[in-house]
Amino acid sequence: MSRVTEERSNRRDGSSDPDDVEAVDGSTDRANGRTDGRIGRRSVLKAIGASAAVGAGLFSVPAAATAGPEGVPVTPDETEVPNPDVQVRKVARDVQELSRHYPVLTLPEDTVLGYIDDSGLSGRERGEARKALADLRSEFPVKREREGNVTWLTLANDRGRGTPSQEHADKFEIAGTAFAKGATGLADDEGPSIQQWGNIHRKMTRNACEEMGVSSDTADEIAAYADDPDDPDVDIGVPSWIPHADTVEDGLEHALNEFVHHFGQYYDEDAFEVYHDDDHAESLGAVGGAPTAADWHMDRAHSYCCSSENEFLGKATHYPQDMGVPLHTGMGWEQVNLEIYYDVWSLSYDYDFDPMYWLHSEYEEFVSDNWSYFEYDYESHCGDDCFYYYPIDDVEQSVRDLAAYTGDYSYEVYHRIVDEGDVDWSNWSSDTRSYMFDITENCLNETGHYTRGFIHDVKW
Repeated sequence: MSRVTEERSNRRDGSSDPDDVEAVDGSTDRANGRTDGRIGRRSVLKAIGASAAVGAGLFSVPAAATAGPEGVPVTPDETEVPNPDVQVRKVARDVQELSRHYPVLTLPEDTVLGYIDDSGLSGRERGEARKALADLRSEFPVKREREGNVTWLTLANDRGRGTPSQEHADKFEIAGTAFAKGATGLADDEGPSIQQWGNIHRKMTRNACEEMGVSSDTADEIAAYADDPDDPDVDIGVPSWIPHADTVEDGLEHALNEFVHHFGQYYDEDAFEVYHDDDHAESLGAVGGAPTAADWHMDRAHSYCCSSENEFLGKATHYPQDMGVPLHTGMGWEQVNLEIYYDVWSLSYDYDFDPMYWLHSEYEEFVSDNWSYFEYDYESHCGDDCFYYYPIDDVEQSVRDLAAYTGDYSYEVYHRIVDEGDVDWSNWSSDTRSYMFDITENCLNETGHYTRGFIHDVKW
């Protein structure tokens, strides 16, 4: 039995379907795999040389490509992730628009009640939160609709659609705040732990360098800078002009700066609306600066040479690697527990936040602890000493594309970890553990393609 087969067999047990619901016909999107006629990584084993694979008709390599150290260029449409049939939950817009506290409707009721009970609030306040939750789940029931590989969580009737009343908004605030207090307090974290993940950044970058034919000494130099954006003592040189709104998004930026070290290490393209009261709401577009930050570093990598080139390239690889983490590409507001205080008379606002550090750290520790397993998926072999990469024509768009892909898994990751309610991933149920392996294989497989593309773009 090979190492890969043996490790898969040792770590899996249970189904990876998020819900046992009846499927309806429908097309899948990019987060749910590719269609027929595309290259499946698992269809070409590492032991098969690229030329032999072509001769056998297993896949076709672009005419200009070779199986040399520079890798084989492919597009996302020509590849297939390791687990194309994995199921994923997504929250429909009609549910999200009700309140920023919408997870109290989509998570299992017992899970939400458990966090309310652990909130540290008084007995009267917990009772009010419990009653508010019951009223909300009665008024806004959520149903599951299966569409291809996606299970949509959507409102069960039209009665609850649209802007909520002030009464319902108040109930969302009562139940949601109590839930958030309990969830945040699950672990006494003082901040995010980056040490383990920093080591993974360096490994990812060094692997990508070697796979793109970069010399060992140069690979070491580039990889040494890969985790610098996470170091609060290192000036990563990201410009202050990373775009953001001057209103509510300013609070979200400050919260993410605290949570993921820098606003430039997050990106969620999904627009959303922040509701204040019946007369005041604000619509926000994409949140985060990762595309701009990556482009800034790549531009300098192209502008300099030698050690300076290697430094900026190493830092640039940090951003697609962060975009490979679903909690860096979605559920940002929910993770930081951003609280907006809006004065309707002066039209001014203030904010506060209390991040769920443990949730974010737990997923990254899961990846770090299992890196020896995930490394093969990250490498995306096309034969002996042959690796796929995505050519980088537009740095910002490449980062946005990767964020869009992994962001489709963000709610599922959030849902499962919060539902598990344990700060140690090794205590997850077999179903959750198996599912997390499946989606992480997919995310890292895509991350490897983009990271190698960054290396190739500068070095070749």
